[in-house]
Amino acid sequence: MKSRLIDRILLRFFLMCAVVFGLAAMLYALRIPWVVNFVRYGLLQESYTNYMWLAGALLFAVLLALYLLAAPDRKPPDAVALQMEGGNKLRITFSALEQIARQYALQYTEIEHAGFRFTNDKAGLKLLIRLGFRPETVIPDVTARFTEGITAHIAGHCGIRIAGVELFVEPQKTGV
Repeated sequence: MKSRLIDRILLRFFLMCAVVFGLAAMLYALRIPWVVNFVRYGLLQESYTNYMWLAGALLFAVLLALYLLAAPDRKPPDAVALQMEGGNKLRITFSALEQIARQYALQYTEIEHAGFRFTNDKAGLKLLIRLGFRPETVIPDVTARFTEGITAHIAGHCGIRIAGVELFVEPQKTGV
């Protein structure tokens, strides 16, 4: 479960409260004298205000527990869903898209090695590419052809439009 910072803070706070309340309940059940006296005369005096504080704290703990239990899983999807004709849905995993991209990269003799990663954000599907070229390659020409070609290749094979492409060119290896 990928959680936000506030979820992690609330979870740790709730767990600390649960440990404290659990230890207090255990010590009260063992009839430790100072704990029993504190609960009877310090915490639960015959005053309405103390009962309201205790009820508010318990209500807060219950609401916090319900929030943490019902918090949705925020893991980003590892697949793209497409709406097909007739109302059917098609889901293509990112690993399948990466395999299609690798097969396309094999067509270029100028590319020595390639790595691909797909991410899905608000703008749409984004392709992150790491390329390593052979030393004699003119990099700007090949990268322009490659980025245009790979987006067209994926659109032709899967029907998915790539919203953005980021390209990282790794340093060329020399034989020296």
